[in-house]
Amino acid sequence: MRRLRAAAPWLAILLVAAAVRLPSLTAGLPYLSYVDEGHVLHHVAHHLVRRTWEPDTYSYPSLPFYLVAAATAVYSPVYAAVHGHSLRRDLGSSSPWYYDVVQPVDFLVLGRLVTLAFSLGLVLLTGLLARRVAGPPAGWFAAWLAALTPALVARGTVVNINPIMAFFVLAALFFAEGAREGSSPRRDAALAGVMAGLAAASKYPAALVCLPVALAVLLSQAMWTEKLRRLV
Repeated sequence: MRRLRAAAPWLAILLVAAAVRLPSLTAGLPYLSYVDEGHVLHHVAHHLVRRTWEPDTYSYPSLPFYLVAAATAVYSPVYAAVHGHSLRRDLGSSSPWYYDVVQPVDFLVLGRLVTLAFSLGLVLLTGLLARRVAGPPAGWFAAWLAALTPALVARGTVVNINPIMAFFVLAALFFAEGAREGSSPRRDAALAGVMAGLAAASKYPAALVCLPVALAVLLSQAMWTEKLRRLV
């Protein structure tokens, strides 16, 4: 019962965050609603149609493409059951030469749902990081701010790499705080490193998060030998 009461404010924040983002989930359909959507979805279609892990571009790291491709693969049997043919066949009709044409609509919505999931995770991580640094009131305030900030809401259901990148950056900072003064600093140091790597695999400049992660470890009260272990 105590856990439920403790989780209730966070659930309320996430519900509000979802409520203000969901209305734009179908914006512009069957067309793109923002220029970044094609930059992601055409590359995902390349992976799925050609059945390859090799990207057709390195202007973006490949992790966001793989995440949307994985969601599409999970949904594919449902699409085939409803439409009588494979999703991959319809993806082949989307040509990168016609940027605004991304078919089928289900594929576009799946990409937006992946963004929505990371957008809500971003709200939660913002609150948890603020709570770890400055206490519960600061955590709730920060989470509400992330839930309702117009810029985050507007990008919350657009297929783009930024919510994914920001999620992993915040996760790296959250675990870095644990590596500095948490109860399991080695574990948190390892997790901070993993999250920093995933952030870099989402957007190249996000690799810079390794700097505050390393600084958090160096600012801990541990012996230098232990600090070096955590840095590794």
